[in-house]
Amino acid sequence: MVVEDELTFEMRRVLSALRVFAERGDAGAESAHPTIVPLRRIANDTLGGDAQHAARVLAALDTAGLIGTDTMGWHRGWITEKGKRVRLDLPEEIK
Repeated sequence: MVVEDELTFEMRRVLSALRVFAERGDAGAESAHPTIVPLRRIANDTLGGDAQHAARVLAALDTAGLIGTDTMGWHRGWITEKGKRVRLDLPEEIK
C-alpha cells in the first residue's frame, strides 16, 4: 500500500491533472460509475510529451491502486476512490 510520502513528484502531478480533468467531466453529477479519463494523453501532456516516462508513471499509479483501467497501455481509465482521497501537497503554481 502506497502512502502519500511514497508518491513521486511526477506521480503527484499526473494524479492532480487527472483529478482536474475528471472534475470537469463530472460537472457535479452523482453517478455510481467513475468518470472515464484519457489517462495516457493527460500523463503525456503533463510530463512534457515523454510517452515512455508517462507510461512508467501511470504504471506506478496503477500499482499503487490510485487509478484503474480496462485497456492495455492506460489509454483510458478512472481515478479510484483511493486516488481521490490521497493528499498531493503540490505547490499552488503546479496545480
